[in-house]
Amino acid sequence: MEERHVIITYRLDCATILELCTQLEPDLMSAIRHPTGIPPQVQALSVLHFLASGSFQTTVAIASGMSQPLFSNVLSRVLSALLKHMHIVFPQVEDLPTVKGDFYALGHVPNILGAIDGIHEDGPDGGVVAAVEPVDSEDEEAEEEDIDNRNSVIL
Repeated sequence: MEERHVIITYRLDCATILELCTQLEPDLMSAIRHPTGIPPQVQALSVLHFLASGSFQTTVAIASGMSQPLFSNVLSRVLSALLKHMHIVFPQVEDLPTVKGDFYALGHVPNILGAIDGIHEDGPDGGVVAAVEPVDSEDEEAEEEDIDNRNSVIL
């Protein structure tokens, strides 16, 4: 797979993915002893794709050759490993005012604690994540086709 496609699919470059897989492998090895024996690299790549795509567990599970319940277990295991190695960090209570201030300085939106970036691309290499705006019941028919794409989520 070309580097460009890797970045679109996983939101990380090849070198970073290899480093992550190496670091997470000891935490994910116990799953190999399970009768289905999902290799650590497949576990990590499946979860990275799930996080990058914003897709459904069932969709990523099928693409990865797993059932949805198995993927759910893999997702939990990989996320725990990522948290253990501090790849996902949440602000400490004492840091909240500083974090909120830093985000306010960036976009003048108050009380933001974090942001999740997203790539939305049409075509076979990526899909568009669509969010339908909430509508009043009287405007429901007029607004039915009104769809917006969201590029990020703020926390």
